[in-house]
Amino acid sequence: MPRDERGWRVAPAPDGRGMPDPPPRRPPHRSRGFVWFVLVLLLLNLSSVLLVRPAGQPRVKVPFSPYFVSAVQAGRVASIASKGDTIQGTFKVAMRYPVAGPEAESTTLFSTEVPTFWNDNQLTALLQSHDVQINATSPTQGGSPSNACRLWMSSPQPPAARSP
Repeated sequence: MPRDERGWRVAPAPDGRGMPDPPPRRPPHRSRGFVWFVLVLLLLNLSSVLLVRPAGQPRVKVPFSPYFVSAVQAGRVASIASKGDTIQGTFKVAMRYPVAGPEAESTTLFSTEVPTFWNDNQLTALLQSHDVQINATSPTQGGSPSNACRLWMSSPQPPAARSP
């Protein structure tokens, strides 16, 4: 027979009066199912980062002048893409930079910064005269899903899709 809070033995009435209160439910964020759900989400997040990251060759940072300019003049640059003052591109054959550096890896990917005082028209003429492909998109493969989502959310909506 159940006991009340003072220790008396009480029998509940047939209509339920006198029944002890049921134990309180655990909040949903403290249940085992919720913990497993969060762990699975974290695992999916980690695996998506590992799958989407650009793999392969490292991108070496080279000085604009004289290295990049001389590589273009020698015909060793295949293509470039620029964003602001940053140029990312590919060499026609794998290069090492620094040439004598012990930690230098052989790669076809490079990046450089265009000095602010450099004439953009001269650079464009130099690249075109040596048949360097100038891309409008980034040469970096892959992309972050979160960046794509941010880009999609920040894009202007057509007037019909806007809420009143």
